[in-house]
Amino acid sequence: MAEKVTIICPECAKTFPAPAEIVGRKIRCKNCGKAFVAKKADDIGLGKKKPEATKPAEDGIIPFKDDDDEDDGKPYEVTSVDMAPRCPECANELESEDDVICLHCGFNLRTRVRAQTRVVKDVSGGALFMWLLPGILSALVFFTGLGLVILRVVTWLMWDPASDPDKPSRMWINCVNCCALWWCIFWIWIMWKSGRFAIKRLIFQNQPPEEVL
Repeated sequence: MAEKVTIICPECAKTFPAPAEIVGRKIRCKNCGKAFVAKKADDIGLGKKKPEATKPAEDGIIPFKDDDDEDDGKPYEVTSVDMAPRCPECANELESEDDVICLHCGFNLRTRVRAQTRVVKDVSGGALFMWLLPGILSALVFFTGLGLVILRVVTWLMWDPASDPDKPSRMWINCVNCCALWWCIFWIWIMWKSGRFAIKRLIFQNQPPEEVL
């Protein structure tokens, strides 16, 4: 079997195996078409080279060197300092240091909780009316009771037992006055309950609770 040697083209540095008998002859490169005298790659110092050993560091790790990095010998330095307050969640700039909610992500800087978005159902006119209907009825009960109490008090004050043709007894007068008093107290209690509920429903809670979709 003929001995094989490695031939290298001096023009394009293409290497290829060839028989040993071809050394010293003029040949043409198949890659670039340049004619040259065949020589062994080892004879001109372009043969296989052993990789250059890199001395490991003291901790046993071989340092990595990138030839593309530009080493100008200058250390890194800070070119600008930005002291503006930023959100710890999204790192966007806040309008002031006293902000509680980040306008970019909704993060609460006091509770340290990010606001969650929800999709709620639209409130229709019928649903709003049914929600306000108990408050409207309570308001009607309040004004009805107020009118009855005023009417009963006026009637009570205008009644003169002496001018009554039936001449009621003292016991009957006391009984009527006691019943009238308790009747007024009962309606005042109903008015307080209904008025309180009407104010709560019609003023402070005039919107139905949200329904999350």
